[in-house]
Amino acid sequence: MLSTVDVTLDKLVAPLTGEQFINEVWTRDTLSRQGVLSQSDAIELLSRDSFEFVLSSLSATDSHTLRILRSGEARPVPRSRDQTVCLASVYRSYREGFTLSVSEIQRHVPIIAALRRNVEASLASAGITLARSVSALAYCAPPESKSFGPHYDNHEVIAIQCSGSKRWRVFNECEEEVAKPQRGASPRSLTQRLDLIMNPGDVLYLPRGVYHDTETARTGSLHITLSIYPATLKSLISQLSEQVSALARYLPRSIQSADSESSSARQLTASLMGLLSEGAISRALGQLRSEGLGRLEWQPADRLRQAELASAVRDATTLELRGDVAVTLRRGSDHTLEIHAGQTVLRMREEATEAVLMVLSRRPFIVHELPGVVRSDERVDLARALVAEGLCRVVQ
Repeated sequence: MLSTVDVTLDKLVAPLTGEQFINEVWTRDTLSRQGVLSQSDAIELLSRDSFEFVLSSLSATDSHTLRILRSGEARPVPRSRDQTVCLASVYRSYREGFTLSVSEIQRHVPIIAALRRNVEASLASAGITLARSVSALAYCAPPESKSFGPHYDNHEVIAIQCSGSKRWRVFNECEEEVAKPQRGASPRSLTQRLDLIMNPGDVLYLPRGVYHDTETARTGSLHITLSIYPATLKSLISQLSEQVSALARYLPRSIQSADSESSSARQLTASLMGLLSEGAISRALGQLRSEGLGRLEWQPADRLRQAELASAVRDATTLELRGDVAVTLRRGSDHTLEIHAGQTVLRMREEATEAVLMVLSRRPFIVHELPGVVRSDERVDLARALVAEGLCRVVQ
């Protein structure tokens, strides 16, 4: 059964709204929130029983998502003869002080999958393009343990304490423009900024590059982190390399000579400036944005229910655009209009433009109010398509 608990970005950063968080805090500063989730909601997000169920459900093909960690050391995942995870050895490692971490936990826990989708949709609505889908990781740590020493991550992090407690130390130092996460001994002398104990329902946001470490005391801990990867200039360059075929040219032989490196660099710079036109960059940015939106998904069970509700839509039915949907509108060929939302593309006649704009206003509307669509059956067909594809929901 799906959880009835609704965990959203708005709730995690309260009393800020998700929009305020993105505009005022995102990538700029650390944010700590205590008790934004009730203890029961935090446990429902991920309980120890649920975590153990996930461990026991890991198949040979997804056992790579499990890591066994202690003080920066990663122990190989023990496997049985059939290559599945050997749970007896995993629990032995836990008793020896190793933290158990499972990545992509949203694949196993629907409520975490819903939270991940909400965060992605909130960021997309704010114009933030992601280089990859948000990933959720779960960390189950035994008492008096440490997974890593002081380190930083190469992505934005939202940590949510589900059960037990964990000490987090956050430092003033931050590495800018980091490409890879840092593990092991810190090369810098660190000064402490925050020293806090996270209890069930507490939330911590860390921007990319901020040094931090964690440890447990007398109680164990279970928390999840959302790993968020906004698109970077590197993402754009990668996209350009796919779109500008001239970038596949071989480098000139002359650069193999140290004497001509400076001259070759000038020539290559001039060539690149000629190739990377404003139009090419604009197309690459558009493709990045399109791919980011294409990764947005919706909860399968809700989509099935929406498909059933679509058949009952009539001219007098009230609908509204779903709050977790990020939509872009494009002109198609042959005077058609395309609504792009995640992996969904809905095509219609250009005459429906006014009706679609009303839908995108995010205000509830009655089907017979849709402008620009003259015939009643066309209005109903459009409304049913919007509901069936999961873009709109019926307002009861």
